[in-house]
Amino acid sequence: MNMYEKIQKENIKPKHYNEGTQKIKCPSCQPHNHSPKDNPLSFTINNGSAVWNCHHCEYKGAAGSNNFVTAPKKVFVTPVQPKEPQTPSTMFTYFAERGISKETVVKKDIYIDEKVWIAFPYKDENSKVVNIKYRTRDKKFKQSPNAVRTLYNYDMAKDKDVVIFVEGEMDVLTCIEAGFDNVVSLPDGAPAEAKFKEHDARFTALTNCPLEAKKIILFTDNDTAGKSLHSELLHRFGKDMCWYVDYPSDCKDANEVLLKHGAERLRDIINSAAPYPVDGLYTANEYYGAVLDLYNGNYVKPIEVGYTNLDDI
Repeated sequence: MNMYEKIQKENIKPKHYNEGTQKIKCPSCQPHNHSPKDNPLSFTINNGSAVWNCHHCEYKGAAGSNNFVTAPKKVFVTPVQPKEPQTPSTMFTYFAERGISKETVVKKDIYIDEKVWIAFPYKDENSKVVNIKYRTRDKKFKQSPNAVRTLYNYDMAKDKDVVIFVEGEMDVLTCIEAGFDNVVSLPDGAPAEAKFKEHDARFTALTNCPLEAKKIILFTDNDTAGKSLHSELLHRFGKDMCWYVDYPSDCKDANEVLLKHGAERLRDIINSAAPYPVDGLYTANEYYGAVLDLYNGNYVKPIEVGYTNLDDI
């Protein structure tokens, strides 16, 4: 019996099969004899062997084999698209009401599925459809089952020096409408709060979709979730790469800017993005006033040292 089979037989459920130690549920004392919220079992994998010990019930064990079999890799399923996608006039009317032209909708291969679902194909670096996200007019969402997570519009932005991050497919279309093809969105929306977890599944698309960008413009929604997403992206890309936008207080997102203020204002907002301030890094302009004060003598006179010529200096 190899190690993987032994672990399965013991009903131990590791979070992953990488080397190292992790704290997980104990199959011996949970949930009947201990709080199901705890993770009392220390589980360690090293050089093809595994050992475990529960700090609550002292359940112990080990497994090892030269024929160690790792956990099977997840198999992603390519979504099936209709041979003749439906694009009724009502769909184009729906997008027109949000300032999105028929040309932009056609450019992104959007269509209607099962009469009520608006389908947004997600493509990989080779422009192959690997996921489809669906939404209804009343904002119900779903995605293709077991599909790989990618960034929306990744195929058009992957090799750009500047990439704009927005929140949702509608804002991506909005930026494309204003002339910016270098725009992307995560497939799973914004988190309720920023937790900065390294392996957060919500941000898997960032790992699957490497970008060549040297500059990231953060244009997330102006609400609590949008600000949490902003913080997460800032944390993951770093302040040295991130720029931010300042848009009207009467707008929650890019699409509202387009509808209330027009495409020209939207372009100005994006083109006027400012570099995110890096702690401890300042520009010369920030010292301008202080230098003028020093030159003009507008400063507190220092203590004299007793040497006239030196005190004058």
